[in-house]
Amino acid sequence: MDDDKQDETPTTKRRVYDLPTELVERIVEFQKDKGLPSEVEAARRLLDQALKSRDSRETLVGRFLSKLVPGSEPSDSAATVLVGHPLV
Repeated sequence: MDDDKQDETPTTKRRVYDLPTELVERIVEFQKDKGLPSEVEAARRLLDQALKSRDSRETLVGRFLSKLVPGSEPSDSAATVLVGHPLV
């Protein structure tokens, strides 16, 4: 195996949740309404939106700092974190 790939941290984690049928139906309806390719993407967006509404200044700053990469513009990192955020 390539050493570079071994050192990479995965960007996703697999989880399995049991959800009430009614909630799954609502997720599927959201998926259809938004034209999303999968239930998984619909669930990701819904969870992300809900969790963003709980953010504090500290979590936003932390997320911004984690997105900073050497040689990039800080405004790009800020845009990644803040554009479309429900609290901004």
